[in-house]
Amino acid sequence: MFLDGVSSPLAALWDNQQIQDETYLNIGSKYVPVEANLPGLAQCFLFRSQYTGCDGRCSPQFFSYMEGTNLVGATLTTPDGMTYTMEVEPDEVNFNLASLTEDALSRFTNGIYTIRLYDIDNVSRQTYEIPVSGTPVTETPQLVTPDAICSSNLRPYLSWNAAADPDVNATMLQIESPSVEDDLFNIWTRGEYDPLPTSYESECDLFGGWTYDLMFANASLMIVNGATVMAGHLSERYGFFNVATQKVAFVHVDADAPRVFAGDDLDVGLTSFGFLQGPNYTVVVDFGDGTTTNAEWGIHQYTQPGTYPVRVIVTDGTGASATGTVYMTAYALPAISGLHRTDSGNGATVVFPTIDGASYRLLYADGLNTPDWRESGGALTGDGSIRSVDDYPSGSVSQRFYRLECTLNPADAVP
Repeated sequence: MFLDGVSSPLAALWDNQQIQDETYLNIGSKYVPVEANLPGLAQCFLFRSQYTGCDGRCSPQFFSYMEGTNLVGATLTTPDGMTYTMEVEPDEVNFNLASLTEDALSRFTNGIYTIRLYDIDNVSRQTYEIPVSGTPVTETPQLVTPDAICSSNLRPYLSWNAAADPDVNATMLQIESPSVEDDLFNIWTRGEYDPLPTSYESECDLFGGWTYDLMFANASLMIVNGATVMAGHLSERYGFFNVATQKVAFVHVDADAPRVFAGDDLDVGLTSFGFLQGPNYTVVVDFGDGTTTNAEWGIHQYTQPGTYPVRVIVTDGTGASATGTVYMTAYALPAISGLHRTDSGNGATVVFPTIDGASYRLLYADGLNTPDWRESGGALTGDGSIRSVDDYPSGSVSQRFYRLECTLNPADAVP
């Protein structure tokens, strides 16, 4: 009899027994203690953040990144008890949840997050309870465009403005480039660096295009079950630089509502911009109906229904400019287009055109001296067609008045 050790997804030992004219092959557990292959973390990052992309659009997210050994399976449990499966690689664990709305991330609040690591038998072996605390970082870091970089000088010197938020106690910078094997990731924490650095010179050439992620953090440093943990809140700015074109300018413009009624106030203007070369920026907001303003934000009314391209043009002192555009639709005020008796003769049919996605309510009152407006037929959602509501008065009614109400953006309405 002889023993051969082999490698397999499940650690095992092969027992090969040979007797004259017969062969027996059995498989059994490997003669190694389970504890020898226990999964464990060396470091962990756990953050809720406001993420600003290279086009200036901002979205909230929650993410966790971990490094360790013997990683097979992992879960994350939020403070309110919801558990998520995490993505596991041989030495890394990732979890990322991004959204355009705060509501989607409402359960990712301050509190205790539980990380569980599982072994090859799907048995929970390690648990890490990580507190997330502190206040959100509302200040988005602004990177100054890299200086003195061209086709003959590919090693950039990056700089940014110091954080004005007193709660910011760490700065992080990550650079990804196809010219380097691993990402360039740097962390500066207050205490080790006071004041926090506001510049960085790359350790290697970054030929072609590369991206960066600059972060201001309100973070806590701790040791949890042997792992070095950094957790809290941060605000991050993601950007792109291209050596050939030198700069990639962008402007992002936003409005307080996706659509409005003609005659209503619309608040629209500049959200963010970047990568223009010179100083002394000027801003022009063009509302698309022949009116403009030089303010970064403006309140405007469209007098006529229609779709208008709202443009924000940012121009620097060298004459370079970038434009951001958002399309606004102004609708005519809701109106009743038809009113007639029902087929049964004892009621009324109210007819009106609808706007897709808008919410409508038909109200009635049996007098205008002291009107008591009541809802008839319940609320309905428009689909762009002509809709009708049948109303049947109870008892004797000599006259009845109708009023049509419309909410253009029901998702944004305040309850």
